[in-house]
Amino acid sequence: MSNRNKVVWGLLVTLVFVSALLFAMYRFGSGISFWAKEVESSKTEAATVTSVGPVQKANSSTASRDVVLYRICYVIDDFDQIHSDFRQGYWSAESQRLLRDGPRCKVTPNVALAKNLSKGDRISVVFLIGNQYQIDIVAVSALGENL
Repeated sequence: MSNRNKVVWGLLVTLVFVSALLFAMYRFGSGISFWAKEVESSKTEAATVTSVGPVQKANSSTASRDVVLYRICYVIDDFDQIHSDFRQGYWSAESQRLLRDGPRCKVTPNVALAKNLSKGDRISVVFLIGNQYQIDIVAVSALGENL
């Protein structure tokens, strides 16, 4: 094989390699861009109340005796607003968190709203998703009011 043929073959191999590399970077870069958009946006899902009850007051001289707080515990019903490629991972992570820590809870001073809620009621949860299937709750609302 002559030197000229070796150079042509070398250039062709290099061209194929660079093309494959650029294609992979494009595909991988699109995945990163898609994931970044998914993470940046908030999601709103329904949740089911598992319990409602007053918070036990701490024995502290600085604690106000007039403030009554209620704890509303809930489980997120589904993750329909999360892209299907990631949904199962969030289901799995939330199931493990539920087994480890129990239902999520929100403490609220809104006594009137808390007294109108009971086990089985539906509420709305706004959250952000993060790396490693982390869910950060931003807001919880019921009957059109924030808790």
